[in-house]
Amino acid sequence: MKGNRAAKIAFWSGIAAALISAVGAYGSGFGLWHFTVGFLGIAAGLLLAVVALVAGIVALVRRAEGKRRHAVVGMIAAAGLLGVMGYWIDRGRGAPPIHDVTTDLSAPPQFRTIPPRRDSFTVMKGGETGWRAMHAKAYGDIRPVVLPVTQAEAMAKAKSLVEARGWAVATTTADRIEATDTVSPFRFKDDVVIVLTPVAGGTRVDMRSVSRVGVGDVGVNARRVRDFLADLQRG
Repeated sequence: MKGNRAAKIAFWSGIAAALISAVGAYGSGFGLWHFTVGFLGIAAGLLLAVVALVAGIVALVRRAEGKRRHAVVGMIAAAGLLGVMGYWIDRGRGAPPIHDVTTDLSAPPQFRTIPPRRDSFTVMKGGETGWRAMHAKAYGDIRPVVLPVTQAEAMAKAKSLVEARGWAVATTTADRIEATDTVSPFRFKDDVVIVLTPVAGGTRVDMRSVSRVGVGDVGVNARRVRDFLADLQRG
């Protein structure tokens, strides 16, 4: 392959990789097509990114005259896409194939206002039993917390944190909050319920975070629960 030709391939493959991936993801987020189409777009983009990097290396090795910038631009676009995907893969490393995370496996907080996901357990390997086993193994540290304050004070802190995160609140009562968080360019919806119960020494806080679609969540729900409870305890 001649250097100049390789440079052109690197440029157009890199640009196409970034565009196809972005269009696929954001198109899904805006409801133009199913999220699986967006995933296919990203897969195609990753393939083109590899082509761009290989062609770019060839162009640089063969010293493409006047086309090196094209090769470099294509390689940068490709590397950027691969870097973003590598980031998400790294974040999800070790996460179990579940999408429902709770502080209480024996009695998970229930949604009353937001319609619960009907296939939440049937889509997971082993059903509800498998979910409990995987959850206990991967997220054994996620448990209820007890705040040394009244229920009203705990609710005020929780509401402040929910508002700061920009979650769409569906309902708020004296003892619970139900809200929805929108994540990633795909605009996936994750529903959250927070329940506050007076106990000796303060207020117990339980929380549950559930993705509306998919099976695995690359650990997003667990991070949401951990971060929220940690901030609540620091507040």
